[in-house]
Amino acid sequence: MALDAGHGIAAVVLALAATAAAVRLDLSSDPIVRPDQGQSRQRTATPNGLGEVLLAGGYRTCFYVNLTVQGTQVSVSVDAGSTDTAVGSAGLNNYDATAGGVSIARPSSAQTVTDTYADGSWWTGYGVQTSVGLPGARVSANNAPVAVITSQSTSPVFVTGSGSPPAQGLMGLAYAPLSSFRFSPASVVDAWVASGTMAKDEIAMHACPYTQMSDAYIDFGNDVPSTECNPTGAPLAWAKCPTKSYFTLDVRNVSVNGQIVALPSTFQTTDSHVIGGSSKAWSIIDSCSTMLRVPSTVNSALQNAVRASGGLPSYMTSSQVSGLLSASYAYTIGSGINWAALPTLSFDLVSDQIDANGLNKVLTLTLTGRQYLQCDENRFCAYLVVSGSDTYVSLGVPVFTNLLITLDRAGGRVGFAPGCGCSTLPAGSKPNVTFGGAASVRGYISPGSPNASQRASGASAWIIGAAAGEELWRMKTQWFACQSPEMRATIRSSRACAVSIWLAATGLVSSARVRLIHPDALAASVATTVSTKASAIDTRFVQKSVVTAKGGFSTCFLVNLIVLDSTFLVRVDSGSTDLAIPTSALNAYSGPTIPASLRTSTSTNISATYGDKSGWSGFAVYGRVGLAGTGILSASAPIAAMESQTTNPVFTKGSDAQGLLGLAYGALSSFATAPVSVMDAWAASGTLGNNQVLVHACPTSLQAESFIDFGNTQASSSCSNSSSGSAQIAWAKTPLQSYFTLDVRRILVGGGAVALPSSFQADAATWSIIDSCTSAIMMPPVAAQALQKAVLASGGLPSDVTQSSAVQTGFLSGSTSVKPVNAFAFNKLPTLAFEMAAADSGTVRVTIGPRQYIQVDSDGYYAFLAQSGSDDRVILGVPFFTGIDVLLDRAGARVGFSLGCGCNASQDGLPAITTTSTGQTAAASTRNAALGGVRSRESWQMAALTGTAVSVAMALAIVMLV
Repeated sequence: MALDAGHGIAAVVLALAATAAAVRLDLSSDPIVRPDQGQSRQRTATPNGLGEVLLAGGYRTCFYVNLTVQGTQVSVSVDAGSTDTAVGSAGLNNYDATAGGVSIARPSSAQTVTDTYADGSWWTGYGVQTSVGLPGARVSANNAPVAVITSQSTSPVFVTGSGSPPAQGLMGLAYAPLSSFRFSPASVVDAWVASGTMAKDEIAMHACPYTQMSDAYIDFGNDVPSTECNPTGAPLAWAKCPTKSYFTLDVRNVSVNGQIVALPSTFQTTDSHVIGGSSKAWSIIDSCSTMLRVPSTVNSALQNAVRASGGLPSYMTSSQVSGLLSASYAYTIGSGINWAALPTLSFDLVSDQIDANGLNKVLTLTLTGRQYLQCDENRFCAYLVVSGSDTYVSLGVPVFTNLLITLDRAGGRVGFAPGCGCSTLPAGSKPNVTFGGAASVRGYISPGSPNASQRASGASAWIIGAAAGEELWRMKTQWFACQSPEMRATIRSSRACAVSIWLAATGLVSSARVRLIHPDALAASVATTVSTKASAIDTRFVQKSVVTAKGGFSTCFLVNLIVLDSTFLVRVDSGSTDLAIPTSALNAYSGPTIPASLRTSTSTNISATYGDKSGWSGFAVYGRVGLAGTGILSASAPIAAMESQTTNPVFTKGSDAQGLLGLAYGALSSFATAPVSVMDAWAASGTLGNNQVLVHACPTSLQAESFIDFGNTQASSSCSNSSSGSAQIAWAKTPLQSYFTLDVRRILVGGGAVALPSSFQADAATWSIIDSCTSAIMMPPVAAQALQKAVLASGGLPSDVTQSSAVQTGFLSGSTSVKPVNAFAFNKLPTLAFEMAAADSGTVRVTIGPRQYIQVDSDGYYAFLAQSGSDDRVILGVPFFTGIDVLLDRAGARVGFSLGCGCNASQDGLPAITTTSTGQTAAASTRNAALGGVRSRESWQMAALTGTAVSVAMALAIVMLV
């Protein structure tokens, strides 16, 4: 539902019929054809006598059911395109108060939740776990998550309080990844299933046209199957859901009157900005989208076929036909339509059925004119197909009409069977589901599934023998399609994959490490004559961060990249995704560039603005990007070509850095065409062993040992007691794949927990972050103040720092670095620890010492690198990388921590890493106990493909105060 510009709300019948273990609710609907309510926008007659209605912006139709929420009955729309259940509270603005609302007091620890839709409407509220059930039925749970809406926009989507029944909320049916909550169970349906009161994790939707709305129903539990026109009561065919987020579908072809329509090259490609996340832009089925949304080429083909069919009344003028087919107007033409003459619209969907060759069968779902051209009881008829995205199809209400749709949440599939009107509609007016019209294909394999490991063992054979017709994704780049972790065996041509196998066999895919660039070399010409140095401010994520005027406290690590045959020294940033490189047109910059002439008339504009008001603009281009000094890690990748920037550039002055390389997820990318980042391109090219990056950062005294390992197949041996020499890794969960997010549960100063603000990590937008381009650790002011207080009380600061209140305050606030005469008593200073949710269960605690949060540069200047930031999150910056090996597992959605550089010579036993499991209080140090999981869960993919471990470990230039 979140994809539609308008959503909403139709009507519903609430005649309730409970069964022993399932509930079937009757449904009805307001007319799909609803006139716009704007002034003078409804016309009742035209010169040729047709009734004409200008339709409201965005069709809004959902099914409704009654729910009892903590004793209050509310009517909510049922949405297969979302997961959360949200209801209006008593006193909600822009809501008919006569409808009533729920009255649930907000717990002090309640999570703030919000949602925004494409038409600009929004709501906000808080999440609670409470009792939710179907009135009069045994389907219920006492721990169901509900969003209580407390405020909304002036044009609410689905909570108006008006209508019959009143629109009082929304109930999502989709999967946990779409949930805004951090509850378990993640949704009302999950809670019902877990309670044992819902027979099966299935929902059957039997929708009907308006003339038969009394026969429409929804069956929670699918325990009363319909046998009308189908004696078995089971779906005739199941379409496989490639991912469990939305109810996704893999659409292979779309046909009009049996003729396949050429789909755009971007159709169902990897695009993190649309359905499917960073993995795939899958199509979906959505019960709260009135329209059937297809690529423009499909809609044009169908419109042309409708015009040529003779199915529309001959008395319609050309402008009326255009108005109808634009989905802008409805006309009273029901009695004049020749339904049998209208063209069909078909979708080839990958099914869950496997043929004798181990391939997935393809089912064909065919709609007739009665599904995509629907009329209400007043004979106003509307065309329900619109041009949507070129990247996916959204199957809305037209697919539900006259079909019995079963949403099998447990099985990850969508079932199709004869539905409403199957015994009364003429043969040419019924939707149809068949097999045999399209060749079987290789279906999508979810990483980590049982089938994945079985199929991986035969990957090479699959690749070489892959038929050209077994195309899973329509991608522009064969190389990327071949090497995509999930889909390497199903490509347009097998030649590209054979090349990668040849590279591995000949030994051209291997490891390389290049010399470290010492950070102070960049600032050697800057004289320092004072004992205190003022700090600049970096506000990209936080209110302030330490960056000294000298340049020794820079906020990022540096590596050399070769971009379009030129070498650039770029900052490595785990807090962004794009690669930004200067062009020859860039102002306020001196250094290597790429040609500004690469811009064409069709180039996409790109820009970025940072918290300190600096920014840049440019355009998107694709070209070869590789790591200098390796000759191995290289691929065609997206580049943000910078044309102009503010006079205070963040990372492209030229003297200290010449670009930025982002390591984060596709959700932050400025690009829409796969691959959307350099990291994705390297992973797809087959030259990167797995989608991980190991940062091994060292203090100044051990600077030559620092490196960054792209691929992480040469695990650091720091402080390891294992025979393999691999460091032990504690894995923390990444709850949201955008930044490298972390769920920080506690902050401890000197071993004592700090009481965090109620707003800390209050919603999905405020997870904590680990960021290689933030110099300091930024934390809620209450935690920073607790640390400062403990530092002062410890007696560990030099007396010549504490004797001046101005120097002491400047040092602890991070605004001043100091070069004291007397020494720090590091053994007296407190520890600082962060306890995070583990990737599997339990927690990971990383404890750092004063030598991490107070660091010294080669000139002897010390800086305090644990600062006050926002109340809502922690940002773990450079101090968290010093002495700790940080493993960014992009594929596994987790961040690993192990004892790193200098731990063998540690004077205080810090940093320290401990873990606890669920139900286990004893923690084991990563020095002494192997936590496992060194390899990512997708590491089998490259091993099966090449038989060779692949990584590139390169020297890391650490530009920071160490």
